[in-house]
Order: sequence, then structure tokens, then C-alpha cells
Amino acid sequence: MRRLSLCVGGLVALCAARAMAGCVGDSSIADSGIDSSTDTGVDVTTTTDSGKDTSSSDAPLETGPKCDLDAAFALPVELSSLNVQLDAGAAVRGVHLSNDLLIAYYQYGSGTLYSASRPTPTGDTFTSPQLLSSLEVADASVAQGYPSVTTDGKTVYFASSRNGLSQIFFATRANPTDAFGAPAPVTGLPPTFSAASPFVQGDGTTLYFSMSTLDAGVSYDTYRAPITGQGALGTPVAVTELNTAGSDGPVGVTADGLTIYFSRISSADGGIPGPHYKIWKATRATTSDPFSNLTIVTEVNSTDGYNDDMCWVSNDGCWITISSFRAGGSNVFLSGK
Repeated sequence: MRRLSLCVGGLVALCAARAMAGCVGDSSIADSGIDSSTDTGVDVTTTTDSGKDTSSSDAPLETGPKCDLDAAFALPVELSSLNVQLDAGAAVRGVHLSNDLLIAYYQYGSGTLYSASRPTPTGDTFTSPQLLSSLEVADASVAQGYPSVTTDGKTVYFASSRNGLSQIFFATRANPTDAFGAPAPVTGLPPTFSAASPFVQGDGTTLYFSMSTLDAGVSYDTYRAPITGQGALGTPVAVTELNTAGSDGPVGVTADGLTIYFSRISSADGGIPGPHYKIWKATRATTSDPFSNLTIVTEVNSTDGYNDDMCWVSNDGCWITISSFRAGGSNVFLSGK
């Protein structure tokens, strides 16, 4: 079971407690022992502007990797142009990049969603953040986070507590340069369970997310569900090979669905006493297989006793973004192969 990477409802205090311990997001809770197949009515089988993007590219899915996938990631570089403190004490989390790497979508603080652009697909040159105002609500107590945008730039999935518990919402637009329309909750998930940290697979077939089988929403595992239509999900299935009695997620998955990067609590790292949240990797031969070959991605993790949270991986697996306290505060880092 895992902790929620978005502070919502009664979890705000837990988030604060985890932050005091030098970590990203919130706090971990022990496994409740509840069977994830419990019947709930849905089968669960184990600079403010309009919010428009500045990208004019309706880019297609990449046809293959642009890097050596067997190579190690480079040392993560802080995206300081995104780590602009608009409010004292607020943090940037859950950064997802567009298919062309020119647009960053992210959570600022615990309740607002932003985008920022840069002129080239490399370099720490993102412009001033722009509020995705069409996705916002007037209630300041509502928490929102982890915006994940489809490869064509026309649909966004994100977590929001606007209806009480954290739920997955979606919004669409006709063109990547338009503002998103009004959001609505996805269908197909149990309405009494909390869900957060969505990641849409690049081929548009599957949504990964964190979900709690407890009404209180305090323990989370990684799930996936097929995308069956606009805002519609099929039966959610727990990714049991990744879920542990500790904390797992958020995740990022390559477009072919064969490689997954995820956060997991590790007992120790680099000689620093654990536990700490670190980035891990798993692979599989086909999408019908379970993930295996679980290994820690040593080169992107900090060794100073702080936590590292997974945010996003590119369609081809050549780039990842992570949130980390290694530079002091919850900042965003980018690494490539």
C-alpha cells in the first residue's frame, strides 16, 4: 500500500508531517490488510491567463527511442525555471512534459495546476507559469495535482478533491493551442475510493493511477485501467507485482507499456539510513506479462537522506522528471539518456 502524492482532505496533516521529515508529498501508512477486490459496486480486480498552451504542434506518437535505452540516465538537472516560488513555502510537483518536450504541466502547491513553455526541447528555459484556469475551482481548500496530458495534447487527466475524496478528472480541447474545457470525473472507478497521481500511457490505451480501497483515503496502491472512451475507464486492476506493504508510486510508463518507473520506499540508500522514497524501474516482454526485473535507478536518486518521487517518463523512455528535496524544498529535476 502507498501514500497519496497529492495532499487532499484529511491527508494535509500527513503531508506536513512527511515534509518535516525531509520528503516529497505526504506520509506513508501501514497496509490495512483490506482485500482490494471488496465489492463497492464497481469491479476492482486486485500570470493567470486562459490556460492555453503555446505549442502549436499536434505531434504524433514517436515511432522509436531516440537514445540508447540500455544506457544509464545522466545526473538529474534541476529545472530552476519551473521552481519559481510564487507563494512562500509552496512547491512544484508532478511535472509532466508534452510529447515535443516544449510544454510542462505541473502541480503548484497542493491545489493549483499550471503550464509553462520553452523554445527548444532541451535547456532550463521555461517561461513564466500560466494558470490552467479552466481546470480550477473557487474553493481554496480543494487540492489538485499530477496533470497528465495525452500525446496529441487534447486530453488531460488530473487528481482533484473538488467532490470531497480525491478523484481522477479529465478535460478535453479541440486543439493543443486551445484552453481545456470544463473537467468532469472519469467513469469506471469506485466512487467511494480515493484516486490520485494519474499517468496516461503514451499510446492512449491505459491510465495508471494510485487508488485507496479505504474510504478515508490513507493507503494507496498502483492500479491501471483501460481507456475505453472519452473519460471512460474499464475495470481497474491492481499492479500487484509493484505493490508492497510499504509505499509505491507515482509511476511513469513508456508508450509501449513495457517499461515502468515508480517510487518505492527503500530501506537504505548510499549508506544513508532509510527508509526513503526512491525511483525504481521494472520491465516486461509483452503487455500481457506482469512487470519484473525490479531494480533501483541509482543514478537519478539522491544520496543525502532525502526522498525522490517519480513524475513522468517520455514515450520513448529517454527522459524522466522527478521531484526531490535534494536542493532544499520540493524541486523538479530532469534526466535523460
